[in-house]
Amino acid sequence: MQTVLFTGKGHENWVLCVEWSPCGRLLLSGGMDRIGLIFDVRKQKLMHTLKGHREPLLHAAGQPLHRATRMNQVYPDLVTCSKDGTAKIWHISASMRLSFTLSGHAQAVQSVRWSAENL
Repeated sequence: MQTVLFTGKGHENWVLCVEWSPCGRLLLSGGMDRIGLIFDVRKQKLMHTLKGHREPLLHAAGQPLHRATRMNQVYPDLVTCSKDGTAKIWHISASMRLSFTLSGHAQAVQSVRWSAENL
């Protein structure tokens, strides 16, 4: 029998993606409600709500841990993508902020990944 470690709540519609951050502490979910939720699994609580996509959030990926460590970040950055044709990079910190938006796609951006060295 398997034990449930954590149940994250907060979406108002279907959840479309769930991703672990490379540090293994944060869990990001994204969904039809156009938001991303970042949970601290160790503390069993919602840390941040990512708002900014105009359409459903389809996928997310965490910055490779070695890059975050080299940049003296406590948590790695995250990138999300959406049916609105954008990818957004989020700086995860106490103040939580959108770093920048990559736009120009004519249709949905369905998947995102970080490279080993750069985006």
